[in-house]
Amino acid sequence: MFRSIPLLILSLLFFNTAQAQVVGGNESKLFNLFILEKYEDVYYKAFNLSEKEKYAYNAEVHLYIVMSLQKIAENPDLEEAYPNAFKDILKYGAKFVKSVAKAEKKELETVTIEDNYEYLQELKEYILEEIYFIFVETKYSKAASLYRKGLKIFPDDENILFMAGISEVMSNNRQGQLKLDEFQTKAKEKYSNSSYEGDEVSNLYFGKTIKTYTDYLVTNGEGTEAKKWIEMAYKFQPEDETIEAQYEKLMN
Repeated sequence: MFRSIPLLILSLLFFNTAQAQVVGGNESKLFNLFILEKYEDVYYKAFNLSEKEKYAYNAEVHLYIVMSLQKIAENPDLEEAYPNAFKDILKYGAKFVKSVAKAEKKELETVTIEDNYEYLQELKEYILEEIYFIFVETKYSKAASLYRKGLKIFPDDENILFMAGISEVMSNNRQGQLKLDEFQTKAKEKYSNSSYEGDEVSNLYFGKTIKTYTDYLVTNGEGTEAKKWIEMAYKFQPEDETIEAQYEKLMN
């Protein structure tokens, strides 16, 4: 009876950690280290592999770098030792996406974005939360830079495009308006499909940031423009409480 306890604990550990594993991967050593929660070992081994020519198109290795760095960044005891963890998460997240594209173009076996969608959504939530803290501190230029890097991981998410655009506008970067114009084009096209509801993770931050942006417009004497934006947002996301409250505030 007592001999079965370690096996039970190991099984539970495997079950809980495996849900965060790379789906469709072949790197068993990285898999095993991750299961054992040796995240620093996973990071160093995956990083060393990524430097080898043989692994130039190995998206799995790049994703393990991201996953291990996220675990490291979320551990208060390791935060000081890895001050660039968040920046590297964005860097290697972009490399992962690029590696998938390159491997698919060359018809090489690769892990896919679709198979790892669940983890990538978790990653998106982590990234957007971190950047939002910077945004609300009015560090708009820094937030804009990080949102742009986030777009390299999630290029099809129009909400992140919007966040990058308004951060640039609010930091007096002229490129911001171009992003906002692109956002409107993409969003209108997507929402023309009545079944489209936006991204479940980034929708939350869209609501928060459009409130900040429309308040910014009102403060700068652009109340009419603020109303146009909140009308559009309300049309897209009528059930978002933040957007609904801002709509009632500006339109009444």
